[in-house]
Amino acid sequence: MILPVVQYPLAFPADDPPSFDNFVPGPNAPVVRAVRESAAGRGDRVLYLAGPSGTGKTHLLVAAARAAEGFYLDPGGEPGIGPAVTERLETARLVCLDGVGAAAGRPDWEEALFRLFNALESAGTPLIVAERAPPGRLGLRLPDLASRLASGPVLGLAGLDEPELGRVLVARARARGIELPPPVVAYLVARERRDVPHLLALLERLDRHSLAAQRPVTIPFVRSLIEGSGEG
Repeated sequence: MILPVVQYPLAFPADDPPSFDNFVPGPNAPVVRAVRESAAGRGDRVLYLAGPSGTGKTHLLVAAARAAEGFYLDPGGEPGIGPAVTERLETARLVCLDGVGAAAGRPDWEEALFRLFNALESAGTPLIVAERAPPGRLGLRLPDLASRLASGPVLGLAGLDEPELGRVLVARARARGIELPPPVVAYLVARERRDVPHLLALLERLDRHSLAAQRPVTIPFVRSLIEGSGEG
């Protein structure tokens, strides 16, 4: 099962949650293959994904957890979650830890994750971890935890180029029942940050405001929304 504390990216519709099928890999195809293999129990037991914000780390972790009926946990993503929650992960089929750097400098969390790692190792359970920086740059005070996180491949994720970002937008828009005209797609990827969560959040706003205004999604409409007027 997946923990109730799973936080899907906000811009994903409820009927189109993160999966391997709706991930646009771009230059990250080898990373996607490695994650798929680990989730299926055929790849590396420990994988560490490193990359800037918006490169798909959370998407891949949630996709893996869903595919394997495993657990996804973001130690810093839910204020009410404490390190004791890791005890529930020790018998999982797969564990995906997102934003693991949130544990750095917090002895209770670092020790809990260290115990979890050892329990999963004993059981032969795959572990996939993600953070912006590689293990050695997280500032962990427990050296053994850092070394264990780096015991498997550390795979870097790169951002998508404009055509790939366009494909992401078109696919997500269609999942919402929206057909984005090619000029609108080109306008968005050329002028907005090359950051998938940012673009998907903007798409969600466009969807909501176009429905409310009963207006088609055009470049003037997009421009007015971005500029804050909400009118085109």
